[in-house]
Amino acid sequence: MGARVAISEKIFNALTSAIRLAGEVERLSNQVEKMAKEVRDIDSRLIRIETFVEIAQKQRLLPK
Repeated sequence: MGARVAISEKIFNALTSAIRLAGEVERLSNQVEKMAKEVRDIDSRLIRIETFVEIAQKQRLLPK
């Protein structure tokens, strides 16, 4: 009977670990999605800054 209890305990522990792992994966997935959105926002800002700099540089080259 002791072997059955040990096996049941191992199965229970494995299932508990799997459930915890699934929760952690979901949490990390949500964080990655948020980070991806932040990266896209930063990329858009950088493009606007680069455009601003290019326009400013071209305006300096034009005769007054």
